[in-house]
Amino acid sequence: LNTHIPWKRPQSIQAFIHFGIQNNCLVSWKDHDSYKNVWLEAFRYPIAKQNAALHAEKEAAECWFRPFMNYTQKLVHAKTFSEIQKYYFLFSQEYIDNTQLSEEDNAVIARCIAVLEELINLETELHEYIPEQPYRFFAEQLAHEIYVPQTAGTAISILPFKVAAGAPFEHHFILNCSQ
Repeated sequence: LNTHIPWKRPQSIQAFIHFGIQNNCLVSWKDHDSYKNVWLEAFRYPIAKQNAALHAEKEAAECWFRPFMNYTQKLVHAKTFSEIQKYYFLFSQEYIDNTQLSEEDNAVIARCIAVLEELINLETELHEYIPEQPYRFFAEQLAHEIYVPQTAGTAISILPFKVAAGAPFEHHFILNCSQ
């Protein structure tokens, strides 16, 4: 439902969401040491064939969800930053209409990809020090990033941090400088 993400097949997502509402798909759970995915459990229960609309909605939801879950699991469980990048682009190609991204959202995604590329470069140089969970590490890095959108042309940039730590001034104004 995030309006910043232009999905390729919004009608499939709407069917998925409606199916989830109708079947009370709220949260997954753990049952005797095994994880139960609320969606997969809901798909297990048959819908009467005579209710054609609900049956079709269930099929549409399941056809959308299973590959989506597969892509996201590959992304989240990637063993390297290079794999994260590979699976992100595969996911994006399959599910996101990048031509419909706003200029602002495209810039944010570009910044995230730049951070990922920095991690890939470090991974190449320091391959023996790859974190145990690269995706979690990447997400934590993004949480610490301060993204300041850059305007085109010459302008004054006001940054939320000091450029020169030793300077006594609380704010720094930088003319004609990119990030």
